[in-house]
Amino acid sequence: MNADFDHAVEVDSVDTEYRYIAKQRCGCGGALGHHGQGLFQKRGKSYDVLHTVCKACGEERDFTFDISSFYCNSIFDWNGRFG
Repeated sequence: MNADFDHAVEVDSVDTEYRYIAKQRCGCGGALGHHGQGLFQKRGKSYDVLHTVCKACGEERDFTFDISSFYCNSIFDWNGRFG
């Protein structure tokens, strides 16, 4: 997965992430299908990275979402576990 923390899309729910991806299209015009997800903490914020694959041509694309507004950072110390 290629996370782009500097250009993460701020969202207020997981549902918003999926609606955002549903509106996106591949360069060929094909729809994107969800094929994986990763949770990251960086610079004191939480991020979801969704990996997608175009249903028409197979091109892969990752989307980075800032989920800090609703994700509880105190549940896990991600930096301590993976840092």
